[in-house]
Amino acid sequence: MAKHSKSRYQFVVIGALADIPDDISLSMLLEVEKKYISKAKLEWILIKFRNNLTIEKQQYSMLDNEIKDIVEDQNELMGIGQLLSKEKDRDILIQKILETSLRITGADAGSVFLVVDNPDGTKGLLFKYS
Repeated sequence: MAKHSKSRYQFVVIGALADIPDDISLSMLLEVEKKYISKAKLEWILIKFRNNLTIEKQQYSMLDNEIKDIVEDQNELMGIGQLLSKEKDRDILIQKILETSLRITGADAGSVFLVVDNPDGTKGLLFKYS
């Protein structure tokens, strides 16, 4: 089991706990019966087993989709990083940053304000894009 430490397994054991190999964690067992079981009980255990596997498959699928979304977002952010060194037109750069930010966050709208120096020496905000 050591080489499969990142894998998840579930077992249905019918028999004695003493018969379980030492390298199988008891937390991986869905059900342990220490006595003879009826056909109905076995069917119930197998239904639970199938349902458990279905739920786990759905969870892994959702996690896989989440990981793909994160990787896609990171790639878009790296694209912005590359654009920072290539793009000389500040307006195009700001628009690209806004578009990417909206896409990554799933926002319907956003705005960009620039910090500017006012004639009186104070700082102010200047609306740039929406």
